[in-house]
Amino acid sequence: MGSSKKIEKIIKNYTNNSRKKHDLIKISYDNRLSKIAQSHSKSMAKNGKIWHGDGVHLAGGFAGENVAMVPKGGSSKDVARRFHNCWINSPGHRANILRKEFGIIGVGVIKKGGYYYGTQLFKKENDLSEINIYLNKRIKKKLLSLIFRWLIFLLGISLSLFISYFINFSDILFLSLLSGFIIEIINSSYDKLKKHSNFIINKSFFLWILVYSLIYLLFYFFLNFNLFLLSFTFLIIRMIIKKIKFYKKNVWTTIFILLFLLLFIFISK
Repeated sequence: MGSSKKIEKIIKNYTNNSRKKHDLIKISYDNRLSKIAQSHSKSMAKNGKIWHGDGVHLAGGFAGENVAMVPKGGSSKDVARRFHNCWINSPGHRANILRKEFGIIGVGVIKKGGYYYGTQLFKKENDLSEINIYLNKRIKKKLLSLIFRWLIFLLGISLSLFISYFINFSDILFLSLLSGFIIEIINSSYDKLKKHSNFIINKSFFLWILVYSLIYLLFYFFLNFNLFLLSFTFLIIRMIIKKIKFYKKNVWTTIFILLFLLLFIFISK
């Protein structure tokens, strides 16, 4: 099974091989354009279908866009060849590949279910101003999202401390679980609101409660308990776990490990 990054590079090579056969200049791989292509491929993978338009709109100005979905199977080279064959044998997509005005290419490939979703974006080499504007906006949006997420963690911990004080209950295990529960309620509500979907309590919901509770206890027993540092640690751990993606395929195993660690910390206090 091929990796997405490797497939993207091979697609670029196939594109240049086809251009070479028609005496056209070699096009360069542009990381900024590839980020936009990856964003469009991710949207298609999420919805399980392909469409044109988003990539060209985001890239701005004079641009070309090729999209396709191909079944998994074989090496990176096999998958890349399937993408290229789809495009080179389609008149509109072939025109983008062989357009002499284009000097840079961005490729984004995302694997989801039984398919790879791919996007190729083409632009002139000196036509990148709108791409930079889009990427700067995207960075600002991500930064604001991270700040807001950190404030959610800070609010969750503060609420748990306030509730425990109000009901005159100071058991540390209760506090850690309460904190994790409040944080995940706010977190999930925020995520569902962004995606315009319904709030669902599932295995991952309880997993995140355990993750936050474990970190809470670690800070309480072994580190200097500090609201700001603890909430910032929640943010970092959340980003790391989201990247690892282990828990999605092994939720019950992960929950069992976290429960064992919670029990160990509580016993050893």
